[in-house]
Amino acid sequence: MDAMAEPGVVDIALARRIESREERWLWLVYVSYALLVPAAIGALVSALRLRALRRLPAPDGHHAATTHHRWLLTTFVAGALAVPVAIGTIYYGVGVFVAIGAAVWWTYRLVRGMRALVKHEALPILV
Repeated sequence: MDAMAEPGVVDIALARRIESREERWLWLVYVSYALLVPAAIGALVSALRLRALRRLPAPDGHHAATTHHRWLLTTFVAGALAVPVAIGTIYYGVGVFVAIGAAVWWTYRLVRGMRALVKHEALPILV
């Protein structure tokens, strides 16, 4: 019987090809985030890939790449919110510490995400 004919059955080879393709997209996005300037483009790519992945079949109901894309989007949104806060509070002397904290946090998120990508591990959604 054809695997695609049975509901709930996913072709493992297809799932592996999807994961391999997504890994290349994820490396592109991680490099984009590391360069800072095209981080917004990387966030857009992550959002589009996350949307595309939701429509594709997966063996366990989701792809590991979805956690990476969510991780990157959370990183971008929080970083984008931290910048105006840092700029707005720089007059009071707090903005410098907010900017340093945001830079350290951004770097941590990139390094942790890249390490998980190399190990083919999923990331927690909220951290």
